[in-house]
Parts: sequence; C-alpha cells; structure tokens
Amino acid sequence: MKNAKSVSMLPDCPVSKKFYQETVSRIHASFQAIGGSAADELAEKTVKAVNDYLSGACRPADDSDATVRLMFALIRSELDKAMARSAAARRRKKTAPRRPRRKSAGKNVPEESLCEPKASGSGIDMARLAELLKIREQFDCDDEDNYDEADEPAEPILLNRRQRRMIEREKRRKARREASRRR
Repeated sequence: MKNAKSVSMLPDCPVSKKFYQETVSRIHASFQAIGGSAADELAEKTVKAVNDYLSGACRPADDSDATVRLMFALIRSELDKAMARSAAARRRKKTAPRRPRRKSAGKNVPEESLCEPKASGSGIDMARLAELLKIREQFDCDDEDNYDEADEPAEPILLNRRQRRMIEREKRRKARREASRRR
C-alpha cells in the first residue's frame, strides 16, 4: 500500500493539503479494510479519480470499476464542500487588508501596546488585573522624574478582547454610579 504521506498533491489543488492527505489515507484505509488482492490497485484508481475531479473533470469514467465509482460517490460531497471552503478562504485572503507584523513583547515595546492581547488567558484573576491597571494609571499620572524603573512589572500585562471589554464595562458602571450619587 502506498503511504498517504508519499502521495504527491496536485500543483494547483483546490483543497487544503491536510484535507487531501486525509482523504487519500481514508481511501487507502477503506480498501485495506475490504481486503483482497486488488485493494492497492483500486485505491490508486480512486485517488486518480479524485485527482482528476479536483483538476476539473466531472467524475470517473463509466468504464472504470464499480468499486472505484462507489468510493468516489461517497466522498464527492466532501470534496465539493472542501473546494467551496478553500475558494472562500482564498477570496477572504485576497480582500483582507494586510496587517503589519507585531513586535515581540520582550523587546522595546511602546507603552501603548502593553495591553494588546497576545494569548487567550481565561486563567487570569480579574481582581488582580484591575489592581495592576490601577497601579499603572498612577504611574501614568506621575511625573517622569519620579518614575522608578525598579517598580515596573517584569512582564507587560496582556489582555484579550473579552478581558478588555469587562474592564471597560466596569469603568462605565462606576462612572454611572458616581454620576447618579452626585444628583
């Protein structure tokens, strides 16, 4: 049996490499499960039919083996869905605006980017995070001369979108409470 990893992909394959390799390995595994002396030959014919279909041909020839046509018919809908997904992804990639690469957090990172999300961290203690943000706000208000670099935290605080929104909501709630107390 030919290993699925050794199967060469089409040059301009309309599906992802991962999907293609999984499909080819499923074809080989299916024919191996059936067994018989012609399992490898039938698997190769089916892979050829899949390659032809991905290249633009409609379906396997009517004179091909019934087992090959059956296997192709079983996976054709998956091939169609994968081609549609890949085409949509290529369109999105073409129309998406290019974003500049981020600098690493360990090197001279500007202060404005200290709260940019780098990883989803659902394990962050929100109370501790709010406390750290209050400390940071105090440093932002102080003069540059009174700033002590030894008090700076070793790593920047990186928040994901959800955490930033929670903090912003809390700030708005506090502002509304204070405004209602003043009335």
